[in-house]
Amino acid sequence: MTGVSKKDVSVILMGSAVANTIAMRHHYLHRKRAGKCVCYAVLLCGIFEGILIFAWPPVSHPMFGYAPGKIVELARVWFEHNPKNLGSCAIRKALRKLPEDWPGTKAVVSWCDLSRFDGAIYKATGFEYMGKSRVRAREASAAKYPGGRLGREVQPDRFTQKDIYLVHL
Repeated sequence: MTGVSKKDVSVILMGSAVANTIAMRHHYLHRKRAGKCVCYAVLLCGIFEGILIFAWPPVSHPMFGYAPGKIVELARVWFEHNPKNLGSCAIRKALRKLPEDWPGTKAVVSWCDLSRFDGAIYKATGFEYMGKSRVRAREASAAKYPGGRLGREVQPDRFTQKDIYLVHL
């Protein structure tokens, strides 16, 4: 099977409300990203194929030498059909556009859910493997007390260890 050609893939800005609606319906987390986001529609031969959502990472301290305002997270990636090479072509094109669409951005971080993915898309797009995430005490507690001590439902992906990838722009 041959993959898609990069000339057939394009990314265009889209509104965060529309992108988040798609993410809540189709992305495996079924959650939107709050706060500032830059969202791209991914087109294959001019036909909508998926979304990429970049957002503030959920940290308030420097990461990998970048101040919080200089690093963003590739927070949601979803493709309807995902033919070979679509993801890597789309992410590369979005990374080229991101500094213009989100001025001041110097790096992008992403967490790869190891229960579902192997990180191949990050490796194919030039991200560097930075190590494993840590499991915070409150997340370990959430695993120990399903439903939470306060009766809140806990999202399982919140306390699974993930691989961390980074790309410098």
